[in-house]
Amino acid sequence: MRILFYIFLVIIFSQVCNAQITFQKTYGGTKDDIGNVTVQTNDGGFIIAGITESFGEGNFDIYLVKATSDGVMQWSKTFGSTNNDRAYSVQQTNDSGYIIAGYTNGFGLGNDDVYLLKISSNGTLQWSKTFGGQGNDIASFVQQTNDGGYILTGFTNSFGAKVPNIYLIKTYSDGTMQWSKTYGGTVSSSEGNSVQQTNDGGFIITGYTSSFGAGSVDVYLVKTASDGTLQWTKTFGGTGDDYGYSGRQTIDGGYIITGETYITGGGISDMYLIKTDSNGSLQWTKIFGGSSNDEGGYAVEETNDGGFIIAGETRSFGSGYLDVYLVKTTSSGILQWSKTFGGTGSDRGNFVQQTNDGFIITGYTGSFGKGAGDIYLIKTDSNGNSGCNETNPNTILSSGGIQGSGGIQNTGGTTTTPATQVSTGGIETTLCLTVGTNENNHANNSVYVSPNPSTGIFQIQMDNVKWLMANGNTSINIYNLLGEKIFTSTINHQTSTIDISNEPKGIYFYKIAAKDRNEVATGKLIIQ
Repeated sequence: MRILFYIFLVIIFSQVCNAQITFQKTYGGTKDDIGNVTVQTNDGGFIIAGITESFGEGNFDIYLVKATSDGVMQWSKTFGSTNNDRAYSVQQTNDSGYIIAGYTNGFGLGNDDVYLLKISSNGTLQWSKTFGGQGNDIASFVQQTNDGGYILTGFTNSFGAKVPNIYLIKTYSDGTMQWSKTYGGTVSSSEGNSVQQTNDGGFIITGYTSSFGAGSVDVYLVKTASDGTLQWTKTFGGTGDDYGYSGRQTIDGGYIITGETYITGGGISDMYLIKTDSNGSLQWTKIFGGSSNDEGGYAVEETNDGGFIIAGETRSFGSGYLDVYLVKTTSSGILQWSKTFGGTGSDRGNFVQQTNDGFIITGYTGSFGKGAGDIYLIKTDSNGNSGCNETNPNTILSSGGIQGSGGIQNTGGTTTTPATQVSTGGIETTLCLTVGTNENNHANNSVYVSPNPSTGIFQIQMDNVKWLMANGNTSINIYNLLGEKIFTSTINHQTSTIDISNEPKGIYFYKIAAKDRNEVATGKLIIQ
């Protein structure tokens, strides 16, 4: 029996590993709540960072939501002051905690200051720092570096040319500033939207500049050494405005950049994808969109198959005024598929990441949820299917853009440690949820479970009387995702009630067996 039990566990866990969980969720309160970034965590769940007007201490506060692998909220936290505080980036750290970057209007030395917060794995604040001067200083992205410290980028008009310049800050592991640099021109603005440590230990910054390039605004790519020393810069775009929002180093050592362009294409603005080699030299560009505005590739990631996934928003396609826009390409930028998500209101996709079994997208929805706007979390399978509120648009593919260069370097920055306030809040709603597990039912599908999902109280119905001919030896065992048995009972009736409502929300698996009759059925139970 012990051997059979372990065989059963192997079957169950192989199903879990192969399952593609899809869902759409919203989180928030009665006012505006926005998700700016989400990443999959070590436990298979998700951490979301953004802003909330519904909870916290002030007008807008930093909002952190932790969810399980099926989107069930585990906890939420707000951080900030009585003024405006916003988060634009989050990453799980080596100690399983979280690092958050954005800006604060309530702490620091100037109008807006860079805001960096370190959070434990359960959402407890460990420390917070501000960086900046008398002007406005904002962080758009943070990443933990190989030495355990952190690299941040954004913009500053406190230092450098005193017009918005790209701001790069390197800290130690405790948030103390190690060094800072600015990059850009002396008259017009340059801003950094993402930063990544590169294979050589340096950094690549993606943003945009109005100081250099072919148009009034161009995509700006800045490469530095490990100490922030400028190595080279590149601009990309046409005679119109072109913005870079996200950039990553690719497996071939080059770089992939996404943003939006007003060069050419099917509409007023289109999603823009740029591929360069390791020296920043242009290899190809692609443009995606329709007959109206399609704004932002706000995030891009290289996928396991060597292609790319891009998230943004579209007015050309979808169900409402503005919809979440997801585009999947090959390694050469050729369109494979595209999706929209949303309702009749305004819905926006701010970030995308490949997960173990598909993609996770976060942003904002004005179509669903509890308030004026809620965090929108969408989990798709590997083909971009989520289960509801989605369309398959007829995306148009074109290309365009030229390359230039330019940029100067400076330094600056002051650190403070604010007394950050912490609170909690958040309401979760489920728009759809599916778990693509292949259930192993050997009894001619004669076992039915309803409702499923439920609050934890299920009805088990067995239509095949052979189950009841086992003379009281038909049993049901229920296991959690760790393989631990959390319920066992004998079944003597065609319809039986199973109550596991005292267990946490999540996914469970059942095994029903009729002793000595070779009748076995397994399946999933979802508590939500």
